[in-house]
Amino acid sequence: MINFSKSAAFIAGNITQERKNYITTKLGVKQLCSSDKYLGLPILMGKSKATSFGNLSETFATRLRGWSSKTLNQTARTSLVKSVLNTIPSHYIGNFKLPKNIIKKLNSIQRTFWWGHKSNKGLYLLAWDSLNASKQEGGLAFRNLDQFNNALIAKLAWRLCIESDKLWVQVLKPKYAPHYLMLATPRRWNASLVRKVFDTHVDNLILNMYIPQHGEDTLIWEPNREGTFTVKSAYRALTSMISPTTQNSNKVPKLVWKKLWSMNAPHKIKLSIWKYLKGIVPTLVKISHYKPNIDTMCPHCKVDNETIEHLLITCPYSPSVWLDMNINVSNIQHHNTSVTDWITSWFSNVQNMDAEEQNTWIMSLMITASQIWRNRCNNKGIRGKYFNGGINAEQAECLAIKEALNWASNFHLHPIFLESDCQNVVLFINDVVPHVHWVNQGLVNEIKHQLSARPEITLVYVHRSGNHVAHTITNRARF
Repeated sequence: MINFSKSAAFIAGNITQERKNYITTKLGVKQLCSSDKYLGLPILMGKSKATSFGNLSETFATRLRGWSSKTLNQTARTSLVKSVLNTIPSHYIGNFKLPKNIIKKLNSIQRTFWWGHKSNKGLYLLAWDSLNASKQEGGLAFRNLDQFNNALIAKLAWRLCIESDKLWVQVLKPKYAPHYLMLATPRRWNASLVRKVFDTHVDNLILNMYIPQHGEDTLIWEPNREGTFTVKSAYRALTSMISPTTQNSNKVPKLVWKKLWSMNAPHKIKLSIWKYLKGIVPTLVKISHYKPNIDTMCPHCKVDNETIEHLLITCPYSPSVWLDMNINVSNIQHHNTSVTDWITSWFSNVQNMDAEEQNTWIMSLMITASQIWRNRCNNKGIRGKYFNGGINAEQAECLAIKEALNWASNFHLHPIFLESDCQNVVLFINDVVPHVHWVNQGLVNEIKHQLSARPEITLVYVHRSGNHVAHTITNRARF
C-alpha cells in the first residue's frame, strides 16, 4: 500500500513548471523540493553538501542564543559543550559523511563558546584538537566530530557486512559491494580484490592467512576484546592514531591525569589544576605572548613578572598561603622546580598515609592552588562611593559597575572579572535579557560601550553569598 499523502516526486530535467504540475497531479503526490527533509535529514543531496548541511551551524547558533558564555563559568560551559553541542550533529553524522568545512565551522562555534568569547576574536590558549584528546591524554574529552563521523559511518559498513537478512542490506550490497574477499568451493582469498582494496603490506598478511575448509566464517572486530563492533571502540581506535599535539601532555604521566579526574572535588577545582598542568593559566606573561604591549608586572607584589611559577610559588603572597597549609615552598624555589613537576608530585604515593588521608591531602593542595588564582583575579583592590539615597538597587548596581570600569581604566588593570549580584543587569549587559528599567538604559549603554573597547574585562553574575567580603562591606556601610 502506498500512502499518497506522505509521498512525493522529484522531477529533474529541463521541464516547465506547468508540465511538472501536470505529472504530480496525475500521480496524486506533491512535488519534492531539493531542500525537503525526512526525519530532519536531507532527502536529496545536491552538488554542494555544504548547502545541504548548512542548517547544522544554524542549529548550533540557535542553542547558543539562550546562553551567554560571559555569564557561565568554564565548568558550566564544559558541561554544555559535552552534553548539548557535541550531541546535536549525531543524527546527521550517523548517516552522512559531513564536509570538512562544516566540521570546521561547528568546531569553531564550540571553541568560541567554551573560551567565553562572543566572536572568533580572542585568546585561545590551547588548540581545539588538544581539548578533544581523552582525559588520560591531557585533554577534556570533547568529541572529535570528524572521527566520530567516521566511527558512525563504519558502523553502517559493519552492519552491511553482517546483517544479510535486512532488506536495506539486500538492496545496497549487490550495488555497492557485489564482490567478496573470500571465494567458495574451495575456500580461498579473492586475491585480485584483496590487492585492489588493501596496500601491499596488509594484502600480504591477508593472503598468507590460513583458511579452514570447514566451519562458518565469522567477522571479528579486533579493537573490541569481544570481537563485536561498537562505535566507542571505533572512535577510540581512530583517535588513537592521531598524533598527540597537547602541550605538556608528554611531561605529565597518564596516571596523574587519571588521579586528577577521579578526585572527589568540584569540577571547577579540577579544571583549575588541569590548567596549571597544561601551562595555560592566563597570567600576564602568558597573555603577553599574544598581546606584546601589556604590562607583565605582578599586580600583587609589583616586583617580578607574573608567570605561573611566580603566581603559585615565588610571589610573597603565595608562600604565606602555603605556610598556613604547613608547606614551605622555599625548597621548591631553591631547586627551581616547575609548577608542572610540583603538582605532578602531589599525586605520587605518600608514605605513612592511607588512601583516604592522601586524597584529603591532595584535595587541600588543589583547593589552595585554585584559590590563589581566584584571589589574584578578584582581589585587585576595593573602590566605592557613597550615595545618600535617591536611587534604586538596579541603578546603584549600574553606577557601581561603571565606577569599577573607570577605576580599572585609570589604573590600566587587566584582565579583570567584574562580579555583580544583580542578575538582571548582568544578563542585559551581556545581551541575554531584553530590558532593564528605562531609567537605567543610558547607564547600561555607556557600560556596554566601555566593555566593547575592553574585551579583556568579563562581567559575570555571582550570588551575594558567593562574594561575602563585598556583601559584608555593603551591610556595614549602611550604619
